[in-house]
Amino acid sequence: SVTATDAAGVEQSATDTLEVTGAPAAVVTVQLSADEVHAGELIDFEVSAADSYGNVLDTSAAEITVDDAVSLEGGTVSATTVGDYVITVSLDGVQGEAAWSVTPGPAANIDLILEDTFLELGDETEFSVVVTDEFGNETEDPATVGVIEPGVTVTEDEFSFESEGVFNCWAEVTGTDIMDVETVVIDSTGPSLDVWTPDRGTWTSESMVEVTGYAEDAVSDLAAIMINGEMVDELIEGEFYHEADLQFGINIFETTANDTDVDADGLPNQSSDIRSVLQSDTYWDPDLALDDGLTFR
Repeated sequence: SVTATDAAGVEQSATDTLEVTGAPAAVVTVQLSADEVHAGELIDFEVSAADSYGNVLDTSAAEITVDDAVSLEGGTVSATTVGDYVITVSLDGVQGEAAWSVTPGPAANIDLILEDTFLELGDETEFSVVVTDEFGNETEDPATVGVIEPGVTVTEDEFSFESEGVFNCWAEVTGTDIMDVETVVIDSTGPSLDVWTPDRGTWTSESMVEVTGYAEDAVSDLAAIMINGEMVDELIEGEFYHEADLQFGINIFETTANDTDVDADGLPNQSSDIRSVLQSDTYWDPDLALDDGLTFR
């Protein structure tokens, strides 16, 4: 305010307000609540700024930028991917920044990976185990590996299959119930095949023959039974029935049984049975003498 005396000797005064604002920002600071967190954890941050005279400035107009992998919500940041990240704050052309690291979270998943899944009796396959947190970041948690069924040798990085069967190979995050199981079928032989009829070396004057029998596979399922390349007429729980026409002379019947276990080329295990039937409308008594007959040995 200003006070003065006028010509008549009366004191006069005047008052006004002077507002002093801060100068442009000279220093911008970002303070994080932590410099290392697990994936998915939130970090609080605070932004402050001052001019060259030390006056504290309003930072509501500051521009905040973070990496694409970072989630920015209000006064917090977070990231779900392991790595190093930076938050940058700009005000009046002056920047301030802070950095933090994201490490894997607690183990949430485990994956048992077999190098080869098309295996036969006596084969070996290498394996690897990957433990990850809930966001897929690989962790360093220890794992235990084994096989539920006997007949498999387990080394540090390899399964060796010494018998046929269905094997459940497992990996577990040690000390937890986090587990992965991979099922391996070792089936190197075809189904057992028993042809009941006709008998081997059958001879008949009939025009057709019934081919019957039974097949089963000890490891995998029965896929198909064929006779001379044709599917059998009936197949019920392993028992099969098929009618086949007979031609004069020797008739060859090949019965094949396939299982459902296929190799890398898509081929199943197969068993086969081959037998013959002699057909003729008339047979001569072998002890009957024939005029002009021929003898073969």
